[in-house]
Amino acid sequence: MATSEHLRRVALALTQSDLPAAAVELALRLARRLDAELAGALIEDTNLLRAAALPFARELLWHTDEERELDAEALRLRLQQRARRVRAELERRAQEQGVTLSFHTLRGPGFQPLLRPAPFAELTVLAASRTARRHRQDSGERIVILQTDAATAATLAALVERLISAGSATRTEYLPWTDVETLVAAGQRLRPALVVAPAAAVPVEALYVLAQRLDCPLVLVAR
Repeated sequence: MATSEHLRRVALALTQSDLPAAAVELALRLARRLDAELAGALIEDTNLLRAAALPFARELLWHTDEERELDAEALRLRLQQRARRVRAELERRAQEQGVTLSFHTLRGPGFQPLLRPAPFAELTVLAASRTARRHRQDSGERIVILQTDAATAATLAALVERLISAGSATRTEYLPWTDVETLVAAGQRLRPALVVAPAAAVPVEALYVLAQRLDCPLVLVAR
């Protein structure tokens, strides 16, 4: 498991949506505390682009509930424009915080490019939901650690203490890794400010679901 002395890159996973405020705030704080590079990782989901190229593909306009034919090239251009806006905003925020920023476009299905074949960063912050609550460092809120074994749980707890909640009254709780629905239900019950998990323990296909449905950022720690 990575330790704070070896953390040189904190990744912020970005989908093609707007910047998730809680995740940006957390990633910036971690990068600043570690004197690490913040790596914005924009995920270009190849599954979406393949689906858009299918002749029967349609898109639903949320403001009118109308359907129209999905034009793959028009979609690609819209994604590129949105990516430029996301990058410009992240650059502005990093400059304000005095954090070194790099920006990367990763291509692949879901969040898989961040973890396979090797982790993109020692710490990766995920939050696909725009409604995630802000994590207040000294709020005394709950942090949940997903554990696979006692040794891993202890290492994650030490990392949380040093990097995230040091000096605060934040409560730490442990949940065994089970399945997505059970964890989402636990998250709704506990309402944590943050969930921390060993990257190798979370199936890649479960990441997007957790990031969307947990009302807080998810931090993955690489070994």
